[in-house]
Amino acid sequence: MGNEVMPEPAVNQNEIKIQRKDLLGSWFRWVCFGQTCYNYERMQGMGFCHSMIPIINRLYTRKEDRAAALQRHMTYYNTENNWGAAVAGIAASMEEQRANGADIDDDAINGIKTSLMGPLAGIGDTVTQSLVKTIFLSVGCSLALSGNILGPILFFIGMSAYALGLSYYVYFMGYNSGKTSITKLLRSGLVKNVSEALGALG
Repeated sequence: MGNEVMPEPAVNQNEIKIQRKDLLGSWFRWVCFGQTCYNYERMQGMGFCHSMIPIINRLYTRKEDRAAALQRHMTYYNTENNWGAAVAGIAASMEEQRANGADIDDDAINGIKTSLMGPLAGIGDTVTQSLVKTIFLSVGCSLALSGNILGPILFFIGMSAYALGLSYYVYFMGYNSGKTSITKLLRSGLVKNVSEALGALG
């Protein structure tokens, strides 16, 4: 009995996995087109649904399942685009679990989206709109007013690098760690420290 080897857990050969190119496609759609067809009825709902298409196409083969998933992500949604990428990553992870038999219904997925979109909008509007964009604008405008063509170029490059880099990081953090990653981020005090540092720099 002492030398008995425990059997390794069985691997589900039929498990459906999202590929990295699907995640990259979903992230890119969200960060670039998340506010497509922005409207009063659903706000960013259509943009969020658009970002989920690579995930849905990978996980579901039946037309009825794909239609249901698209309908599921057409609900009202509104947050700050860069930080809100984390929710798209979490939704992708939940869809993957659901496609593999996890007990996750429409309300669970939409509940996560609804509960996180507000806090992340608050963070994003504070950090992105009030701090980061203000700093890049002040540098860019200062250069432009002195006749330096680098002013608008630096603003464009700086904001693009910030948006792409941050949204990529939080999207994959959301996918890999789920909603616990956002909870840890909110509790860590990191956002407060970053905001204070950027405020001092501004």
